Amino acid sequence: QVHPRALQEIIEEVQGKPEEMVVSTVMLRSMQQAKYYPESLGHFGLSTQFYTHFTSPIRRYPDTIVHRLIRTYLIEGKLDEATQEKWNAELPDIAEHSSKMERRAVDAER
Repeated sequence: QVHPRALQEIIEEVQGKPEEMVVSTVMLRSMQQAKYYPESLGHFGLSTQFYTHFTSPIRRYPDTIVHRLIRTYLIEGKLDEATQEKWNAELPDIAEHSSKMERRAVDAER
């Protein structure tokens, strides 16, 4: 199993050398494309246990979902059981759909 720190050390070792571009490109292409999941898996590249991302909610549907969850938590101070059950039921489909749409957008840009 590869640890993010090992990859970072390789990148640091070739930084500024002629082979830097080749190593970086091969490393990037060998990684699986990022995918949305309903459960927290952390962030491999940042080597963190907990991670979320969001930008303007008009850009990506996952960002809208994150904004909604944060807003609910901030206003109510917690997510009640019914709300948690609702999101637990919906998030797997939302994550799968969002991942497909992101891949489609990347393909369209090529």
